[in-house]
Amino acid sequence: WRHRRPSDDDDAESTDDEAADLTAPERSRLMETATQQLLAHNYQGAVLSFNRAMALNPEGQELANMLIMRASCYLHLQRFEEALEDGKQATKLDVTTAIAARAFIRIGMAYEGLGRFTDAIRFGYDIAELLDVRNAHLLRNKAAAEAHRNAGASEDSD
Repeated sequence: WRHRRPSDDDDAESTDDEAADLTAPERSRLMETATQQLLAHNYQGAVLSFNRAMALNPEGQELANMLIMRASCYLHLQRFEEALEDGKQATKLDVTTAIAARAFIRIGMAYEGLGRFTDAIRFGYDIAELLDVRNAHLLRNKAAAEAHRNAGASEDSD
């Protein structure tokens, strides 16, 4: 065994590791709080808790789940543009097929809320269906969007 003098780089690495060790339990606690608030229909409180959890730099599937759940809150609060943005951001992450399908469902729901039924189908529900064809929630939402589109509901589009 040789003793080596610690360098400044060693201190930086240990600080980063220690910070990650400290933030993971806090993110988990905030995620649990946000989930409980969502289930209790406290959507604004859940958004704030998800925001705090996301400030602790989650990555990958953890971040995608937070974005998808926050999008659900935004949908309930009728903040459709924000729900759409969260759904889109979640689809850009490296996630499982099931998580991606959930993100595309949120995208479809957000477009529906904006009255853009064709976009809801094309950019949300159709893609989610390719990923998870047996999702009953998806199939109901897609059918409703198609009914609105076919009934000639006015649509805004980009």
